[in-house]
Amino acid sequence: MSQENVLPRSEIALEHTWNATSIYPSTEAWEQERQAILDLVPTLQHFQGHLGESPARLVEWFEASETLTRRLMQLYAYASMSYEVETTNQAARVMEDQVMGLFGRLAATAAFAEPELLAIGEETLRRWVSDEPRLKLYEHYVDVLLRLHAHIRSAEVEELLGMVTDPFATASSTSRILTNADMTFRPATNESGASVPVVQGNLDFLVASPDRELRRTAWESYADSHLTFKNTLANGLTAAVKQDVLMARARRYDSA
Repeated sequence: MSQENVLPRSEIALEHTWNATSIYPSTEAWEQERQAILDLVPTLQHFQGHLGESPARLVEWFEASETLTRRLMQLYAYASMSYEVETTNQAARVMEDQVMGLFGRLAATAAFAEPELLAIGEETLRRWVSDEPRLKLYEHYVDVLLRLHAHIRSAEVEELLGMVTDPFATASSTSRILTNADMTFRPATNESGASVPVVQGNLDFLVASPDRELRRTAWESYADSHLTFKNTLANGLTAAVKQDVLMARARRYDSA
């Protein structure tokens, strides 16, 4: 990357950008998949009250929820790549927000599962995992679930905790938008006295430059811009800490 010329992300050659089309050929295809997932999430409720019926039924649950989660992760990857390419792209931002809302909906819909699995009992769960080859894949998950038994709440509480997944992401997303999209930096100066633009994308390059003056002024520019918004950033951090404390208390941990 040239020190003197920082191209807008939209002007960077296609071969130097993420190939989001390897996931979906277009935003229209992405939207079709989003709608499909939105329609599929409620179908997970069909498993509620039936996980303890048999090992085969449990396999069906794991496979259905895992498949849906994988599809949702692909949806997120495409939206995230589109947004990170240009953080001022509001359409991409909306896409990412829509995916986060889907994560919250999925978590709330599937909230019954862990309390129901624990109700099966450790002895039965471990026997099923041992006897049913298709459940061996989920043995580690079962181990972790049993270890965290004391912190798994009722289905109603788990549903509520799932519902706050999206709004609880606001503090971190606001900080990211501020620092990556809205925050600007004054130009740095090299040893020759020439101005060099400073952006998030070239900071690592600038602070590793053999030019000491460029390193110093680039870092000071970056730090000063953050200090300008120190109260906003501090308030966002405070909100994130409060959220962590609330979640820790909700799950009966001694501390966050």
